Amino acid sequence: MSKNNQEHRDSTTDFFLNFISKEKEKPKTEEKHITPQSINDEIDLRGRAFVNGAIKVMNFINSTLDRMLQSGLSLKILSFILATILLFTVNGGNFENLFSTPNSGDYIQQVPVKIENLQDDFVVAGMPETVSVGLVGPSIDIYNAKLMKNYEIYADFSGIGEGEQTVELKSRNFSNDLEVLIVPQTVTVTVSQKVTKTFSLGYRFKNEDSLKDKHSVSVDSIEHSEVEVRGSQDNIDNVYSVEAIIDLKGVTDSFTQECKVKAF
Repeated sequence: MSKNNQEHRDSTTDFFLNFISKEKEKPKTEEKHITPQSINDEIDLRGRAFVNGAIKVMNFINSTLDRMLQSGLSLKILSFILATILLFTVNGGNFENLFSTPNSGDYIQQVPVKIENLQDDFVVAGMPETVSVGLVGPSIDIYNAKLMKNYEIYADFSGIGEGEQTVELKSRNFSNDLEVLIVPQTVTVTVSQKVTKTFSLGYRFKNEDSLKDKHSVSVDSIEHSEVEVRGSQDNIDNVYSVEAIIDLKGVTDSFTQECKVKAF
């Protein structure tokens, strides 16, 4: 072995010995030992954080809904949104059918009829109190009409005099995209001048069976002995008595009562 080779090997050996010696002199860092308990603690910590976050979200949603339900306008808006979502679902998620289909139809039952522009000294007989209304058009407009209920059916008596008259019922506050069909569309009524007739005022008891056996009832006095009834001649001719209705429910002693007066 040559001298040069011996010197190279010695220098290499010294290098590695020095490196190992320096590594041994370095302070050992504390190793973190992972145990099953530490894993469980980490899982519990993350689980509690998730549950706390979910509770905060639910509390926010509940408080928001409470505020909305306390407001009439917010409740209508929420109902409209839910109705729109339901309608969208029924239509299979097709926006084109939802907003532009003109062949949907539905009925609104028992819509009150208003009488307008009738002379003060006239009375109408034969006018129905309610009618049915058919709607044809975009589904969203039909649902909106049924939800908002701001429509009206009315009969206009402008320029209509006494006698038997045929009056057309009209509608308003429906969407212009809806075809409105009123059933019946026209009605035959009798317009008469009001007449007044005086009747003696009697009385009758209501809920008389609620009195206990030891109690009896009699009327000492009535404020009015006569009343006037005003209406069409036909209705007045059909009145055979006018009576005050005295309600005996819960009565156990002498009493004074304000009574409704009805014509029979």
